Amino acid sequence: HEQRDARSSTYFQTALQAASQSAFAMDSLTPSELSGVSPSRYAFVVLSNVLSMPAAFEDDLRKFVRGGGSALIAVGPAASARGKIPVFDGTVAESRYASRQGERFQTVDWLDAAHPSIRRANRWEGVKFYQVFRIEAPGARVLARVTDQTPILLEKQEGAGRVILFASTFDNIANDFPLHSAFVPFVEQTARYLCGLEESAGSLPVGAYYELRKTRAEGGAADVLGPNGRRVLDLSQTSSALGFTLAEEGFYEIRRGSGRQELVAVNADRRESDFELIPKETLTLWQNTGEGSAVASGASTAAPKPISFWWYVLLVAFLLAVAESVVASRYLTIKKEAA
Repeated sequence: HEQRDARSSTYFQTALQAASQSAFAMDSLTPSELSGVSPSRYAFVVLSNVLSMPAAFEDDLRKFVRGGGSALIAVGPAASARGKIPVFDGTVAESRYASRQGERFQTVDWLDAAHPSIRRANRWEGVKFYQVFRIEAPGARVLARVTDQTPILLEKQEGAGRVILFASTFDNIANDFPLHSAFVPFVEQTARYLCGLEESAGSLPVGAYYELRKTRAEGGAADVLGPNGRRVLDLSQTSSALGFTLAEEGFYEIRRGSGRQELVAVNADRRESDFELIPKETLTLWQNTGEGSAVASGASTAAPKPISFWWYVLLVAFLLAVAESVVASRYLTIKKEAA
């Protein structure tokens, strides 16, 4: 922020500290204090109505974002005087004031309620905007508009990173947003969204898929070290793989191209540690299914053997032959005696 603007950082820092799940510490710097400061030290960077920055820091910030980092930019009179918005690749086309003779202020007309920065922000009800800036940024996604349809909140993908632009200020001059209850959840959720806390978990089960990037954008390299200290991805995969599978237990260290490091704990699925006995009904069901069920269930489930009748037929034929011989023998004996 500029030297003369201490209000913006005060409101923003107070909102971060007031968040129920605050996990951030903020460094407040002016452009004259940026010498030797690297953006890679931070989870994300906020530019609050900044007129100018050292060229080296601006180059580092662009590399930081394209490598997977994030930034939040608030545009005010000082930033609009510059014309071109750094990192966001957009320009300030017009400054719009709410006239004293007309509506006196503008309110939010439309919000993308599904976006993480907005869905808990109570739809910004009652927020009054006295000055907004119309931004021309091809490819940017509009997240909110005021009553004259000027976009007030935009998002743009830059390389592997993301940038959110607020087309007004955080100093309670161009608007009264910092005084409303929606400001705290907006700041909190935007911070969590920009540093990826809304998308990744610190602990995952073995076999889970970990997403490294959404696109194979240039500059988004990410090196992954497994629990054994060896690289999980080869050289080509570090800049192109969208993600990888967590194949074993332990800690995985992800080193982003922006300089940010992440640590992911991988544990065995808790269901594998359940020592409760399997219910008898379930065990019986398992035993009666599959190819090995006949052996597992014993003789009761053995396949019935076919019964052969051929020897019964042979015995009957033999008895008939013997009977025929006996009858014939008696007939010949009677004839001989009569003669």
